[in-house]
Amino acid sequence: MDIHVLIAQMIQLFLIMFCGYGLFKLGILNPEVDSHLTRLMVNVTMPLIILNSVLTRTEADDSSRVITVFLVSLVVYLLLPLVSFSAVRLLHLPQNQQGVYAFMNTYSNVGFMGFPMITALYGEQALLYAAVLNILFNLSAYSIGVWMMHYGSGKKSGLSLKAILNPGMIGSILALLLYFFPVQVPAPVTGAIGSIGGLTSPLAMLLIGANLAGMPFREMFNDWKIYIFTALKQLLVPILIWPLLCLTISDAYIRGIIFVLLSMPVGNTVVLFATQYKKDQVLATKGVFITTLFSLVSIPLVFTILHIA
Repeated sequence: MDIHVLIAQMIQLFLIMFCGYGLFKLGILNPEVDSHLTRLMVNVTMPLIILNSVLTRTEADDSSRVITVFLVSLVVYLLLPLVSFSAVRLLHLPQNQQGVYAFMNTYSNVGFMGFPMITALYGEQALLYAAVLNILFNLSAYSIGVWMMHYGSGKKSGLSLKAILNPGMIGSILALLLYFFPVQVPAPVTGAIGSIGGLTSPLAMLLIGANLAGMPFREMFNDWKIYIFTALKQLLVPILIWPLLCLTISDAYIRGIIFVLLSMPVGNTVVLFATQYKKDQVLATKGVFITTLFSLVSIPLVFTILHIA
């Protein structure tokens, strides 16, 4: 992958994101429309693009790649929450913010931004491996992530089966079943699935832009701690993760996919969780806003420093 290709794809995705920002400011997009489009993407287009990654395979992949992604993702989402939580405690951040900071460092924007990036850099067939990682992401977020949000409140955190078995998770599991037990699907059906699933990337970036446009702009830049966090998450953490991936994964293709997903900025999930569990929603919003803007610079910079691209 050439660094110029990476930068070109980043610029393309961010131009779509800025279009979403402008459409929100013009009133064409609004919170109600965004809500409906988000449901469309999460419940329909994203599961279908995951399925399409399996249905359009032109060659037989090595099943060991799927197993590798699964095992690495399992280790990542067991260890990363522990490392994140230990780090925020060592930094002596306010106790009521520690869970939010740990959550933001652990759970990147794998779906809304990671999937479009993987599609742009590696093609739709790579989404199968992204979907495998996303399964472990969901399992971790709705268990360990919920515990993080409850930290310091004295409340018990439970594992919600209904929350975990969302359409994205179901689509990912179905894709894995089709991967290991392939069936012949008529070309018109595959074509329809691919066309609808293809809406995911532009929809996701438009919605990120619209979400950023709805945030109070001036309040986003008045907390120095969020800048330190952004530098740590978007620069230091990826630089530390890369050598570990090189030691454990010999397949450069799979290593690159996992690294791209883990290098994404803070995901919108933290805002939803902070709202639901009555945590610092403003801090969560700042984390999404600042890291997303900074990722336009940080992702190409990290790839250049590590000579990945």
